[in-house]
Amino acid sequence: MNKKGELVYIPTYNLYPHPDNPRKDLGDLTELADSIRENGVMQNLTVVPGHYVTDDEYAMYTKMYSEEPSEEVREILNKAQKKLPIDGGYTVIIGHRRCSAARQAGLTELPCVIVDMSIQDQVSTMLLENMQRTDLTVYEQAEGIQMMFDLGETVETVKKKTGLSDSTIRNRRKLLVFDREAFKKSEGKQVTMGEYLKLTELKDVDRANYLLSIIGTKNFDYEYDKAKRDEKRIELQGRLEALLKEKAVEITPDDTKDKRSVTTIYGEPSEKDLEMVRSSHVTGKIYWYKNQYGYYLFRKQTAEDKLEKAQKDLFTEAWNALNKEREELWESIIDRVKRYVMNEYRPKKGDMDMLHAAAFEFFVRDDGNHFNSWIEVARKLGVNVDAEDFGNPEAGKSIMECYRTKPEETVLKWLVYHRYWTNPGGLYYRTNKLSYQNTGREIMLFKALESIGYEVSTEEWEYLNGTHEIFKRVLE
Repeated sequence: MNKKGELVYIPTYNLYPHPDNPRKDLGDLTELADSIRENGVMQNLTVVPGHYVTDDEYAMYTKMYSEEPSEEVREILNKAQKKLPIDGGYTVIIGHRRCSAARQAGLTELPCVIVDMSIQDQVSTMLLENMQRTDLTVYEQAEGIQMMFDLGETVETVKKKTGLSDSTIRNRRKLLVFDREAFKKSEGKQVTMGEYLKLTELKDVDRANYLLSIIGTKNFDYEYDKAKRDEKRIELQGRLEALLKEKAVEITPDDTKDKRSVTTIYGEPSEKDLEMVRSSHVTGKIYWYKNQYGYYLFRKQTAEDKLEKAQKDLFTEAWNALNKEREELWESIIDRVKRYVMNEYRPKKGDMDMLHAAAFEFFVRDDGNHFNSWIEVARKLGVNVDAEDFGNPEAGKSIMECYRTKPEETVLKWLVYHRYWTNPGGLYYRTNKLSYQNTGREIMLFKALESIGYEVSTEEWEYLNGTHEIFKRVLE
């Protein structure tokens, strides 16, 4: 019988790897196997009696269990579920790489020292032995430390058994939020511990693992900042909802008809928003609902609210009427110009100089963004063209032929139809009067039209220069 503590030779088929060995990847064993093949194993393995049930064994025993299991099989399965060793063979504590390399080299037995160890001592011994090697990853260290905690160790006992500091133990355990495979792929990118710890600050583990997969790329900083902003927004929205549920009444959009809007909070709530709800800086009880766009806060309407709404409705009605009059007045002015160009204009001596001067001034004024479509000009000149074939050189030749045979009409229609017209009267949301925009282009064009025979009415000039009575009205 083998005595514990003495050096004995154990067949390699009777040696089992420890399932909780912190070092999951044994690396390339070729060089070590060659050395063992030539020189033998120079250092003994440390093993404990018994072994943990392997996956193959568990599958075999489970199959047996499905029939009529014996008490022995029941006990084996029970120990496997509790992660306890069973009798038979030996479990390697120190020497996993040597054991695997020896098998690769063809050795049939290895020198071992059999020891008694608690499960906690087994894990701490393997962790300490592997941490003395430079190729043990920080993630494997983290897994080993966590195993010790799972077995009942404390920060103090782990410190004592491994020699690690408090901060190292805490920081290593934080890494376990990451997916093992994602972390493994990141290790070749020379990521610092500080960068890993920065990712552990994210509450969304899936997003942290995604960022781990792109760490070291040009998109990482942007995606990390976006993740932090999103988590801050979610955190503030959570605080806001908690306050609303405590201090306000949740309603549906259909329940807002007799209520007045207090505010709408889109995106990330501000501390000011939270304080408003917390201290109830609104009259009466707050009502709220939310949708995909934000949070909508209301209070009950007062008599003053109803009066104010009626006044706003009257203002809106007057505003709409003024805006309609503004648009119709401008449209009537432009329509009159277009009727003159199409039906009344007759070229006369000197018109060409005036029209060329107007066209040239449009280009000098950098009026490019006000020009619309040559297609409309072509149609007004009688050229049969549409959007699909306008790029055809024949269409361009047709327009040039128009210019050669009737140059005044061609330039004039280009000036009138190949541009956007800017209404000098502007009316903006909730403003109480029309604003005048001095559009020199329009005034210049009307002067050119006047020089070739178009009679600009007094009302048209007044609207163009901002002295029309419509600009003097003030909505109450």
